[in-house]
Order: sequence, then C-alpha cells, then structure tokens
Amino acid sequence: MRLPSILYPVEQAFRYLYGALPFSWRAGAQYRRLRRFLSEAQWWDAERIREWQTERLGWMIRYAYENVPGYRHLYEKAGITPADFGTLEDLPAFPLLEKSFVQTDIRAFTSRSVSPRNLTYLTTGGSTGVPVGFYHTRVNRWMEDAFMHAGWEWGGWIPDQKTLTLRGWFQGTPKRFFWYNPLRRELHLSTYYLTVETYPQYFQIAKQFAPLFIQAYPSAMTFFSRLILERGDAGVLQPRVIFLASETIYPWQRELIARAFPTARIFAHYGHTEQAGLGHWCEYIDQYHFWPFYGYLELLDSQGNPVPLGQVGEIVVTSFWNYGTPWIRYRTGDLGILAGNFCSACGRNFPILSNVQGRIQEFLISQYGRLVSFTALNVHNDLFDHVWQFQFYQDTPGKVTLKLLPRSEFSKNDLNRIQQEMSSKLGEDFSLETVCVEQIPLTPRGKFKVIEQKCSLDWIKETIE
Repeated sequence: MRLPSILYPVEQAFRYLYGALPFSWRAGAQYRRLRRFLSEAQWWDAERIREWQTERLGWMIRYAYENVPGYRHLYEKAGITPADFGTLEDLPAFPLLEKSFVQTDIRAFTSRSVSPRNLTYLTTGGSTGVPVGFYHTRVNRWMEDAFMHAGWEWGGWIPDQKTLTLRGWFQGTPKRFFWYNPLRRELHLSTYYLTVETYPQYFQIAKQFAPLFIQAYPSAMTFFSRLILERGDAGVLQPRVIFLASETIYPWQRELIARAFPTARIFAHYGHTEQAGLGHWCEYIDQYHFWPFYGYLELLDSQGNPVPLGQVGEIVVTSFWNYGTPWIRYRTGDLGILAGNFCSACGRNFPILSNVQGRIQEFLISQYGRLVSFTALNVHNDLFDHVWQFQFYQDTPGKVTLKLLPRSEFSKNDLNRIQQEMSSKLGEDFSLETVCVEQIPLTPRGKFKVIEQKCSLDWIKETIE
C-alpha cells in the first residue's frame, strides 16, 4: 500500500533517523551472531572446516530430499539417498543441478517447508538467454550482509560510511538518475544514463557526495574512468577502496581505473544472485578466497571430474543457506582456475581461485569450434584509445561483429588498424566486421557486456576442459 503523499516527508525523515543508527544494530541479532562466527571460523584449520562442511552438506542434502520434490526425483532417478552421504568424498555421487531444471519447473525446486509469505522471488541476469527464477527466504538478507561485510573488511571496508554505487540496482530516469539510500548511506548513480553528455552531472554529484567507498560493475567503472581521464579529472574523487563485482575484471580495466583513482585500492569479489558461492580477494593477494562457510566449491571439467591445480574448470557450488530454492551441486556456467586450498599470505584455509575467467558465454567461437576468450585477445596497447566502448557481437560461429562507440578524434586510420589487429588476433577461422555505432545497449541489469554471445552454447560446454 502506498503512503499518502503528505506522509512522504515523515517517512523520509524516519529513514534518515533510523539510518543514523549503527548498521550492526539495525541488521539484527542473527547478523551479529554470524559476524562473530565468521571472525573466528575464518582462521580454523583445514580439518575443522571439513568437519563443519560435512555436517552442513549432510543437513542440506536431507533437507532438499525431504522438502523439495525436484531433488527427491533427481536422487531417486540416480538411485541415491541422503544416507549415501557420509564424507565430502561422497558428494560427486549426487547429480549435478542444471539451470534448465529450475527453469523448467521452479515449483518442483521450491521447498514445501517454507511459508509462501517467507519467500522472495528473484531471477538471474539471464546471461544464458533466459533468466532463471528462484526463491530466497529472509535468511538470505542477513546472511548475505554478514558474509559480504566480513569479506569487504579484508579490503579496508568500514561500516556506516558513505558509498557511491554504479551498479544495476537503481535504474532511475534521464532526469532523475541518482538516488540516496539513508539506511545504508549509499548514493546510487544509474548506469543506464551515464554518457559523454551526462558525465559532468554525474561527476559533480559524485564530487559533492565525496564517498569513502565505491561499489561498481567493472564495465561501468571503466567507462566512468575513461570519462574522468578524458576531462582531466583524475584524482579529484578520492575513495579509499573501489569494490568491483558481478563481471569479469580484465587487467586493462584495472589499469585504467587506477589511473583515474590513483589513491584507491581496487578490491574484488565473486558472487551471484543465487547466493550459492562467494569469494573475496584477501588483504594481501588479488585472488578469490571462497568462503567455505557460505557454500561448498567444486571446480569440474566437462566430464564432471575435479580439475587439477592451474587448470580451468566450471564453478559448481552448493549453498549452505538457501532454503527457498536449495542449490546443491549447481552448475553456474562460470569458469575459474584453482590455485590451491590455502593462502600462505593471509593464512586462511580457503579454496583459492587465481582467476575467474567469466562465463562460458564470454567466448567467441570460430567456424571450427575453437573458443577464444576476451582475455586471450590481449587488449593492452593503445588500439582502443580513440574509442569510448567496444563490444564483440556473435550469432554465427566464425562470424564476429566488433561494435565501436567512437570518440571525437576517431579516424579512418583507427578503424583500419582495429580491423587488421583484431582480425590477426582472432585467426583465419574468424571473419570480422568492424562497425561504428551511436550506442551500445546495456543489459536489463545495467551491465555492459564485452562479448554479446548469441550462438547456441549447449555443445560449447563439451569443449571446455
């Protein structure tokens, strides 16, 4: 029910007063208990973590079997029951969960033990073509905050400080592209309306707000940084930390952002809307430390076998906290490289991914089925200096369109050079067309995709090992 307009000022005043209270107090007792647990458990030895995970996994498997018809069907079809799980080594015997299973019948994968009033419907971003719908419960709210804040603290985060966000949470309008949330002391700038023309307004608002922290999509922060450097505004905004997430982070993006914000530390984490796996960089190294108390991580090849250290595998996760739609051995479609299960720099016994290479959809496909990641194209020189943004579009194997959003100084020579160098890097089994465009649309969630992949990807998973 909407409040009468006369009461809006009263409501807003209450939000500001309530937001002035410490977040840990407002978040509730469950949040505080979990934060205390994480502050201690992050230093447990490997054996104690395994014991905790074994107990939690056994409980989640029993919960899903008893309350979620889709899991009972999967397990009965595989001839397996919760009684067959006793150690972590038993987990591979349980079936993998495909996105399509939940897409096809969300009711079958929704817990019967949770009241509909305690369910919140969400969807994934739809990077596989069709968004996957699922349910969270109230547990996900305080749980996610507790883990996120514990991980951000490794990067220098402090609670109750001003934060600027450039993410898809807030869309706004062309005339109202910012919104302040006093409950979290966050100023949201819409990624949908950030352009060369609107940059002065965005920058002035950010400057007046003077945030201590910035949260952003890497693509949005890259574009904002390009504009800052172009206008000679580098170093004016001085956040302590820039937190990046939700997209693949490329080295050239980090370099560009660091030039625009020379005083800021760049800190990243891996996560997704499903809240089944979460990894932060630590205080000392820029590698993803996956929380063993958030979910159980597996890195598998195309045959479902664990990959050795240093090899690329698909990230498969089991959530310990999702009771609405449980995720057990869930294939995320994301790819990572396993670096080990212990960080000698920080001392945590966490699974470490040296790199998250992005989604399976972030590859280009040659006419012979060869896969080329954006990272492999090695865009580290001045090739795109006269371009605001660029995007690879593909709907047919072997044929790629490179879309360029040109800057004022862009010339025919730039176009020819980009065409020649990128054709050479892609190889002879690709046909490349380079075109200039006036706009490169964002996704419904306000993200910018470097590769817009429209080819069928069912067979691609079989080629990634």
